[in-house]
Amino acid sequence: MRSNRLFAIAAIACAAAAGAFMSAAVSTRDFIVSAARSGWARLSTWLEPSREGLPKSQAPSKPRVALVMAKAFVLRLAKRERPRVTPRWRMCPSA
Repeated sequence: MRSNRLFAIAAIACAAAAGAFMSAAVSTRDFIVSAARSGWARLSTWLEPSREGLPKSQAPSKPRVALVMAKAFVLRLAKRERPRVTPRWRMCPSA
């Protein structure tokens, strides 16, 4: 009976130690990840070229291209023929 109590106390102590270790490990990992992210953000803003001196491009804007593609799609739909329904046609593809 006494050994069961000692075993239970030892198990509870191990669980508490494991919980404390995991808590410390998670907080350390979170600190390292946040430090790495902030360092990467600072480095990327420092290395990013300034856009003030770059000339503006004279390329056509993207919405015009999207509009042309949409019109071509509608024209393809209008030209498409309707499917011909035969007497053997069914909704089930296995027939």
